[in-house]
Amino acid sequence: MWKRKGETGRKLILSTDITAIDLMEGYEFEEYLKCLFFYQDYEVQLTPKSRDYGADLILTKGDETIVVQAKRYNKTVGSKCVAEIVGAKSHYGATDAYVITNSYFSAQAETLAKENGVRLIDRDELIEMSKEVCEKLSINNQPGEIAYNSAYGENDGSNFRI
Repeated sequence: MWKRKGETGRKLILSTDITAIDLMEGYEFEEYLKCLFFYQDYEVQLTPKSRDYGADLILTKGDETIVVQAKRYNKTVGSKCVAEIVGAKSHYGATDAYVITNSYFSAQAETLAKENGVRLIDRDELIEMSKEVCEKLSINNQPGEIAYNSAYGENDGSNFRI
């Protein structure tokens, strides 16, 4: 399980907001996604830092294998990452391929992804995904309720922090 400064992945998922994600290094974003998918009941494997064939994580659940490329960017993500994950899908024999970013995708990336069956998860969907995992983690977890309540503010969702 991911640990940073003595905190477990569960605590970090509950206490990390999008601003913190925006400040992460690439490898920290990969670790964050590892925790996020772990708490969605996937077996998660990080690939080697080099010679990864375009995939940063490999997710497994049942017969499903998903290769993931993580792009922690301050700018729009282009089509190159889509081409890379298509190659990784073939190399690893995966059933699906995702590119996940804290930013947004270019029109070219969206077109190439659609043509190749690649799921693009942008900033908005990442926030939603993180919100769902936080809700799951806060159930039956009194310490987590503090983070949950802090994240949701007045329960209208407008102040939600991931």
